[in-house]
Amino acid sequence: MPIRRHRADQPWAGAEANDEARRRAGYPRYGAEVLDDSMRFRRETVRALRRFARRRPWRGTTAEQRIKLAELHGDLCRIYGKRTRLRMRVWRLINWECYLPAEDVIVLPRLSVVSYLHEFAHALGRNERGACRWSLNLFRKAFPRSFARCHFEGHLLVADHGRRGQQQ
Repeated sequence: MPIRRHRADQPWAGAEANDEARRRAGYPRYGAEVLDDSMRFRRETVRALRRFARRRPWRGTTAEQRIKLAELHGDLCRIYGKRTRLRMRVWRLINWECYLPAEDVIVLPRLSVVSYLHEFAHALGRNERGACRWSLNLFRKAFPRSFARCHFEGHLLVADHGRRGQQQ
């Protein structure tokens, strides 16, 4: 069987089983499909994200970055009336970003603002497409320069590390 190589113009090239699972789960095929300049957010949500952005979340030690994200989480929970817990390390052997609805917990083993927003959108009840739409548009609104330094690989927003070297 020949090896299939991933090409930028074929965002779903590779393991077809995983591709089909992503489609069934409702992920958009391309991240750009869910970008919407007219999307509206609660005024308090935008204010909280902009406050978070002014604190420069990617600066400081890992502990300082976690504190900043925990404060954003507290703000969003207050705005939306949620009691969702946030675990910012590998938790119960889970080492990927996810929302566990039965326990109302967001697991975020690595610090990523977009991943956090995506999982918080799940806590608000959004499906995969809705979570992608909410998180990507909110990130773009609050972090326009950081968003401009990223590119899509399928539905995933990926940092261009060669430019200014900041991680998303």
